Amino acid sequence: MTSINDERITKIYTKLTKLTNRYIEENPIVAPVYRISLENNFHRNHKFRYELFFEKKYPESKIGSWVCNWGRLKCEPNQIFDFYINPHSPTIIKINQQIVYKSGLIAENRRNEAEYFRYTAKNETELSIQIISQKTKIGWGCEFGSARIKSNPIYVTGPTKERKEIEGFVHTSPQESWMNYPYQLDDPEEKYFLQPRLNWTDEEKKLPLIKRLGGEPDQYFYGIFSATFLESKEYFFSCNYPKAHFYLDGKKIENKTNLFVKQGSYDVVVIFKDEGNYLNQLLVHIAHNNETITLKSAFSDSFPVISYLGPFSSLEHSLPEVISKRNVVQNRFWKLDAPAQTMRIFLTSSLFGQWNYPLGVTLRGLYTYAKQFHREDVARYVKEHIELCTTHYEYALWDTKHFGAPEINKNIVLIDSLDDCGSFGRAILEVLKYDDVAESERVLADIATYIMEKQGRQPNGMLYRVNAHMSLMENTAWADDTYMSVPFLVAYSQYKKAPKYLKEAQQQLLWSIQYLWQPDKRLFGHVYNFEWQTSNDIPWGRGNGWVLLSLTETLLHTSEKAEEYDMLKQVYQSFIQEILELIGPNAMWHQLLDDTDSYEETSCSAIILFNLGIALRENWLENPNKELLSILSNSWESLSSKMIDEDGNLHGVCKGSGYSFSRDYYKFELGTKVNDTHGIGIVLMAGCEVLKQRRGEPNENT
Repeated sequence: MTSINDERITKIYTKLTKLTNRYIEENPIVAPVYRISLENNFHRNHKFRYELFFEKKYPESKIGSWVCNWGRLKCEPNQIFDFYINPHSPTIIKINQQIVYKSGLIAENRRNEAEYFRYTAKNETELSIQIISQKTKIGWGCEFGSARIKSNPIYVTGPTKERKEIEGFVHTSPQESWMNYPYQLDDPEEKYFLQPRLNWTDEEKKLPLIKRLGGEPDQYFYGIFSATFLESKEYFFSCNYPKAHFYLDGKKIENKTNLFVKQGSYDVVVIFKDEGNYLNQLLVHIAHNNETITLKSAFSDSFPVISYLGPFSSLEHSLPEVISKRNVVQNRFWKLDAPAQTMRIFLTSSLFGQWNYPLGVTLRGLYTYAKQFHREDVARYVKEHIELCTTHYEYALWDTKHFGAPEINKNIVLIDSLDDCGSFGRAILEVLKYDDVAESERVLADIATYIMEKQGRQPNGMLYRVNAHMSLMENTAWADDTYMSVPFLVAYSQYKKAPKYLKEAQQQLLWSIQYLWQPDKRLFGHVYNFEWQTSNDIPWGRGNGWVLLSLTETLLHTSEKAEEYDMLKQVYQSFIQEILELIGPNAMWHQLLDDTDSYEETSCSAIILFNLGIALRENWLENPNKELLSILSNSWESLSSKMIDEDGNLHGVCKGSGYSFSRDYYKFELGTKVNDTHGIGIVLMAGCEVLKQRRGEPNENT
C-alpha cells in the first residue's frame, strides 16, 4: 500500500487526485436512456448517415414530386457541426427555417460527389432540420449526416411533441410542388400528416393484441412495467389473460392472487399468451383493497405503461435474462403496442460509457491511480464504465444489424481500424488483473480476431490502414498503431497464456522499425504512406511515445533467448538514449521531439516518464541510475507544476491528429486542448510511476 503521509509523495498524490476527481466530477456515471425507433422508417447506415431515399417508398409518384424530411437535432450553444450531404436529386436543407444548403448540378448527377457544409448553433439548444428533395428520373432523396463519423456522429429525434423521444426523421407524403413548410418544433402531431405514422388505425385496434405484436395463438409474450409500493403489505395481482402469471423480485405470482410485497419500486414482468380469447389489449391491475397501485413504464416516463418482448414458442429464458432490459432474447428486443415501434438504447453522455482509443488510455490511467492509492471508488468508476460497454456488446451487435448504426459501443461494433479496439481492450485487460469484468470474454476475443485476421495487412504481414473511414488514412501505417495493437496483444497473450499473440506483437514492432525507424535520427517518423512508398520522417512526440510504450511492454515479456529480442532491445536502447538527449530546457519534451521551438507537449512527456521509470527498475539503460532518477524527478516536477492547475485541469495535450509531410502542420496547426483524453490517463500512469521510483517499489509490470 502506498502511504500518502510521506511528505515526498504528498505533492504527487495531490496533483493526481485533483486530476482524477475533476475528471470524474465532470463525467459522472450516467445510465443509458431508451428511445424508440420505427422499424419502417429510414435508418442510418454504417457511417451513421441517414439514407433518405424515396423511390421505393413512393414508386407511383410523378417525376417532379417533392417530399420534406423533418427532424430535431439537440446541440450545445455555439456548437459547430460539419454536415455531409450526398444528394441523388435536387435537395434543399433548412435549419431553423433558414436555407443553409442547396445542391448543385454535379452533386445531383454524380453519386460520388458528396458535399459538406458547416453550421454554428449560436445560442440554440435544438435545431429544426428540414431536408426537401425532388423526384427525378435518376433518383429521389439524399444521404445525410455528420462529416466526422467517428468523432461526432449525429442522430435526430422526432420534431413534434409526441415524437421527442423517437429517433429518426419524419416525412411528408409526396407533394406536387415545393412548399415553404412553416414547421415549429413541439407542434402537436395532429397538426400535420407525417410518416411513418405513430398510432394504430381504428380497425387495427380491434385486432387481437398478439396479432398486432406479430405473434400467433399459443405463442408467449413478456410484458414489463414498473410499480411503486408505498407500504409493505399484501397486494392483489390480476390480469385479463386468464392463465397469465407475474414475476416480482424473483417471485412467481399466479393470476388473481395475493402477495406480500415490501415497500419499494420494482419492475414487474407478466407472461401471457392468447389461448383463443383474442383480447385486443393487456389489462393489469395491482391493488390493496380499493387502493390501486399506479403503474408506469419500466423504460421511460414518456412511454406507454407496458412494453413487450416476443413472440416465443416456449419459455426457455431465465427471468434475469429477460428482466435485465438490455438482453436480446432469441433475436428479439422490447417493443411497444404501436406500429413498428422498437426500443433502442442510447448513450447521452459525452465520455462516460463511450468506447474509443483515448478513453482506453484514460481508463487505464484512472485504474492505475486507483490501485496505487487504494481508491476503490475510482476503481468502481472505471469498472462501471467498462462494463457498460461489455454488457451492452451483444445488444449493440443486434442494434447494428437491425438499424444500421448503434448509439452505444459505436466504435467497437462498427470497427474498421486498430484505433477502435486495441487501446480500450488493453484497459479491460488491466482491470482483469485484479477483478472480473462482466461479459468481457466475447469482446476481447473479437478484438483479438480482428487484429489477427481482419485488419488490413501488407503482403509481409504488417498491419496498416486500408479502406479507412477517412481518405487521408488510406494505405498508411502510423506510429500510433503500435499502441493500438501491440500492448493488447502482449497482455492478451498473458491473459490467455497463448504465445502466438506475443509473437505477433514482436513481429509488428519489427515491421514498424522497418518502415518508420530513422537510424540516423534514432527516432520514428509518424506515418508511412504506401502509395508514396515513404515515411513522412517527422518525429511527432506522442506518436514516438506510443512506439516507446509498445516496445517497453513487449520487452517486459520477451525472453532474451527469443529471436526478436536483440533487435527490439537494440532499437529500444538507441531510441530512449536519443529521447533523453532531446529533453527540453524546462525538463519536458516537445511536440516535435527534435525541435525545442515547438511547444512543450504533455502527453509525450508523460509517456516518456512512464517508460523511463520502468527502464530504471529493469536496468535497461547504461546511464547511472542517479542521473536517470534526477531526469525523471525534474521532468515530473515541471510537467505537474506547469500543466496541472489547481482545479485539476490538464493543459498542453496535443489534440487528436491527422498527418502531414509538412513539419509546420505539427508545429503550428496541431495545437493543444485542455483536458484532452489523449493525455489524462498517461499523466496519471506517469505520476504513479514517479511515485514508485521515489519509494523504491518493485516493478509490477513483469
